[in-house]
Amino acid sequence: MTAVDYAALAHQSRARALTEAEQALADALEAIFAQKLTDFNEVVAQLNARGVAAPGQPGHPWTLASFTAEIAAINAALDGKHGH
Repeated sequence: MTAVDYAALAHQSRARALTEAEQALADALEAIFAQKLTDFNEVVAQLNARGVAAPGQPGHPWTLASFTAEIAAINAALDGKHGH
């Protein structure tokens, strides 16, 4: 029987590795959602409280608009690699 690399299976649908900034955002979102926070305004407040850098705007806080735009852009970039 062949050993299964479960770590590789967990990310098999990724067309590319996440950038360092994307991984930092993903890690922060996992921690935020683990606190049962799902309202995007609360999520944005937590990103700012945790010091997660907003994309393309060093030193600027996250806003609801920048958060939704960044999530959409990351999603489109990852989906685009699969031809979706």
